[in-house]
Amino acid sequence: MTDIIIKSTGRLLTMDDAARELCGTDIRISGGVVAEIGTGLSGPHQIDASGCLVTPGLVNTHHHLYQSLTRAVPQAQDA
Repeated sequence: MTDIIIKSTGRLLTMDDAARELCGTDIRISGGVVAEIGTGLSGPHQIDASGCLVTPGLVNTHHHLYQSLTRAVPQAQDA
């Protein structure tokens, strides 16, 4: 599997214990996991993330959780 480099993130939320927010950072994805974070990373497959917010762990963020919470509330269902 080829590495993917996410280049020049506008802002990277690390979600680490220090809650760091990094700007202009590159990310190397290898084997489907984050392998390296730094600057000046290179590889054949690059994605320009300048001006983008990068947050780890959000997969399929489109969901209808609110519908489960309001299922028994007719006023909310009809709103």
